[in-house]
Amino acid sequence: MPGANKRLSGKVIWARRGFWARFTPELETAFRRHYEDDLVQRARWSAVIAASVMAVYSLLDVLMVAPEVLPHFLWVRWLFMILPLLCVSAISYTRFGARHLQKFAAAASVSSALAVVAMIVIARLNGTPIEYEGIILTIFYFYCCGGLRMKWALLAGCTAAVAYPLAEYFAGLSPRELAVRSLFLISANIVGVISAALMELAARRGFAQLLALETMSNSDPLTGLLNRRALDRRLADLWETAGRSGQKLQIAMIDVDYFKQYNDHYGHAGGDEVLRELAALLSEHSDNTQNLAARFGGEEFLCVWSAPPDQPAEARLEEILRQVRQLSREHEKSPLGRLSVSIGAVELQPGLLSPMDAEAALRAADALLYRAKSQGRNQAVLSRLRTGRPTSAKEPLQTLSLVGS
Repeated sequence: MPGANKRLSGKVIWARRGFWARFTPELETAFRRHYEDDLVQRARWSAVIAASVMAVYSLLDVLMVAPEVLPHFLWVRWLFMILPLLCVSAISYTRFGARHLQKFAAAASVSSALAVVAMIVIARLNGTPIEYEGIILTIFYFYCCGGLRMKWALLAGCTAAVAYPLAEYFAGLSPRELAVRSLFLISANIVGVISAALMELAARRGFAQLLALETMSNSDPLTGLLNRRALDRRLADLWETAGRSGQKLQIAMIDVDYFKQYNDHYGHAGGDEVLRELAALLSEHSDNTQNLAARFGGEEFLCVWSAPPDQPAEARLEEILRQVRQLSREHEKSPLGRLSVSIGAVELQPGLLSPMDAEAALRAADALLYRAKSQGRNQAVLSRLRTGRPTSAKEPLQTLSLVGS
């Protein structure tokens, strides 16, 4: 997807590129949530698979391990490897467990690493040494299969890399062999870190492509603003959030004055350029997750802003009218001789209204837009809704006008 790795709808998404890539702060938070959900699934099933493999190994222990150490092997394997892994899978289905699954999975991984070290040392102390490669396989599990974030995988891997040489040293392994095995464990951790980083990088690129697809499906292709499909969903979210937080919503319908005449006189390319300029202006006023700007249809736009109770809408509406005037775009078919917009806006607090009043608020803003047009255009008409009723003639109105010189 051309440009998907750099920008989405004109917004930079990467704060840092390369091997240790990071998104911009807002997208990084969204990616973390997305990635954590994926890791929950991976940790849940990998724990079951790992426990099953360990159970098979316990059967092999019965056939291959010397009788004098077999009980110790079985106790260590089942108590400190299989049981913790099964517990990780089980608690992942609870809300608390899923929220803290990384910590539980890291604890189970450290327990498994120490259990492998314990079995190797038990065998050596009883004169029946076994191969140490199991600790390397365990390290690769931490980084590649266990569903652990890098820091937790590194904790478990480093625990194994430190605990094993110390245990073997006190168990009497020769210095030369101990040095060689320690080097292999360090190498396994390095390879594991690189593998985990590459997997996270692939996840980041996949997330960027997912964002690109979502942006394409939710954006108006001409202006880059939200389309009607995305607008309905986002408005419902903002309405619910404002209802919980006690914030106001300011909903504004914005329409380009005499746009058909502009299109007929300057051509559709000129009209498209006007819509893109206005979209860019409105986007600057809606640049966080608590606001939205959308193309409602044709030359009509919708903006929704969340605001604290002490921040009235007048200043924002006046600023939009002023900025449109400062575009200084000629419009010979307009009585003003330049481009202008009309705005109908309502200001309300969703927590005081019924959950079904979002549509009524949109209808009220649309009615006020037509009132602004009937009063001469190039102005904003604002109404504050204090109940669940649509705007009526008795509602207090404030008209903000900027008349071209």
